[in-house]
Amino acid sequence: MEPIRWKTKNVIDSHVHFEHNQPFQHFYDNADLANCTKYAVLGLPFLAEQNDWLLEIKRAQPKRFFIFGRLFHDPAKVARGDGGYLVEQVEHLMHAGFDGVKMWEGKPVQRKTVVPWPFDHAYYRPYWEYMAARGVPVTVHQGDVATCWNPAKPRENYADGASFESYIREAEAVLAAHPKLRISFAHFLWLSPWLDRLDRMFRAYPEMRIDLAMGSEYLHCLSNAPAEGRQFFTTWQHRILYGTDINDNNSFRMTHGKAEMLRLFLETDEEFENLTALAQGLEPPVLHGRSTFRGLNLPPDVLENVMARNFEEFAGAEPKPVP
Repeated sequence: MEPIRWKTKNVIDSHVHFEHNQPFQHFYDNADLANCTKYAVLGLPFLAEQNDWLLEIKRAQPKRFFIFGRLFHDPAKVARGDGGYLVEQVEHLMHAGFDGVKMWEGKPVQRKTVVPWPFDHAYYRPYWEYMAARGVPVTVHQGDVATCWNPAKPRENYADGASFESYIREAEAVLAAHPKLRISFAHFLWLSPWLDRLDRMFRAYPEMRIDLAMGSEYLHCLSNAPAEGRQFFTTWQHRILYGTDINDNNSFRMTHGKAEMLRLFLETDEEFENLTALAQGLEPPVLHGRSTFRGLNLPPDVLENVMARNFEEFAGAEPKPVP
């Protein structure tokens, strides 16, 4: 299997993970296959050793990997709504050589099991104030794909009583209160069915960004209207970050499929199959009326921004050194 061949010379994947279910070398081999210049490895919420593993990855290849650490929450302080101690955690991460923070606390299952407070609660206020004042980049998983709230297909993880809309309004409240916050919402913020809403948010909040990590819902939505999608990417070419969501659990075929789907989507106007479904031996799902995708064939200058320049503006051109 040949590494992906990109049109652009510089490619930064802003959204990958390492769970240590496979050896480090398998993760590096997957990175070679996706063939990006650099990667941002984002911490996961359910693994206590995550931050240590991310530091190990960066020490091994310090010029190749950015690392975004995870936060740890004290149940007693969570119960009191006292989140000032999170600032000390971020200071420690920055001194240790981390490049930013990854937050999963906006995912509904994490809301149920770890921190019940919405992001605009007083618990997070000292943290957001610090992040905005210091310019620390943060990538946030906020909400989940809208179909998770489909009452015809109940899923226990999302039975938290909050609506999809409440998660979006909560994100807007944080953006409005902290306009200098350097924030990227993962997975297109799940708003691909409502590009007009995303457009309004971009206009209102100049430091807001989104990334392209799959779920693939946005591929289905934008493939139904590629001209509209191409215009959206062109208009907001400085606010969209390339990302795949590859991880060490992925087979080489799965990793190649994720990267190749995004290459076809961004670089060509071809119709193509759901390669990640095929990599798993699954029937491609039908979502928004389609099971295949159509590329946007973005102009070269837009590709340069989406594939690398936007992440460099967000988190820096080079990873921070580990002391």
